[in-house]
Amino acid sequence: MATLWTQDCYVAFELSRAKWLVGALLPGHSKITTTLVPGGDTAALLDVLTRLAARATCDSGGPAALKVCYEAGYDGFWLARFLIGHGIETRCEQSHHALMVAELLTSSLSKALPKTEPLGSSVACA
Repeated sequence: MATLWTQDCYVAFELSRAKWLVGALLPGHSKITTTLVPGGDTAALLDVLTRLAARATCDSGGPAALKVCYEAGYDGFWLARFLIGHGIETRCEQSHHALMVAELLTSSLSKALPKTEPLGSSVACA
């Protein structure tokens, strides 16, 4: 995958009742960063998104916006309202396009995890 330069951090969720897989493409990176959050744990999700935004800002050298997309389902619309209420640009869709974006970013867990950069990895900003 070629590295696309943008200051935006693209995030996709794969949601289930038990766990939420968060996949992110950080500015200037070609590998997807993934992490798991317990299903329904909005505090943990906000923590992950806050760390992603900080890392994206550090990596891009300027303010980076999070752009979240996922397929509507069990947690669809209440989660969208929650994220938007916290100032996070969110697209919750029932369309095939949203599913394709989420699958592209999260791929399959077995393929994505060995290739990813750990979210907790140390990043120094000058």
